[in-house]
Amino acid sequence: MCCKLLGIAEIEKPVNTWCPHCARGAGCKIYEERPKACRAFACRWLLDPGMAKEWRPDRSKLVVIADEDPDQMLVLVDPGTPDAWRREPYHSLLRKRAAQALRAGGSVIVVVNGKATLLLANGEQFLGAVDSGDKVVVTQVPEPGGVRLDVKVLRQGR
Repeated sequence: MCCKLLGIAEIEKPVNTWCPHCARGAGCKIYEERPKACRAFACRWLLDPGMAKEWRPDRSKLVVIADEDPDQMLVLVDPGTPDAWRREPYHSLLRKRAAQALRAGGSVIVVVNGKATLLLANGEQFLGAVDSGDKVVVTQVPEPGGVRLDVKVLRQGR
């Protein structure tokens, strides 16, 4: 799925298109000479031995991006299966993770075909188009009777 969902500038491969060097079901045809971006990338499924086998990207149709901040989670969804993240067991686990992340000042963001949705414990907030360099900042603002979430998308270079 990373060979489809990620853009690779070094070989001018756009987001959400299969890499011309990907032999689906077999792997990279230029593995030994693959671009630096491909060498450096590892999804959370590869890095986290605690992730269950159903999260394997070719099965789930989801690529969970590993972030330096454990309270941030970015989930890229195959546009050919745009509701994959809403299926179980993914949906309930993502909502649970969203609740944990928000308590710690983080977030869970799901991106389908370049359109982002902030996942909340009991809902979601559509954010629209978010570029790879943009940052989503979620702040909890205390108010009488509870807490309001203030969501801002900080655009790259602006």
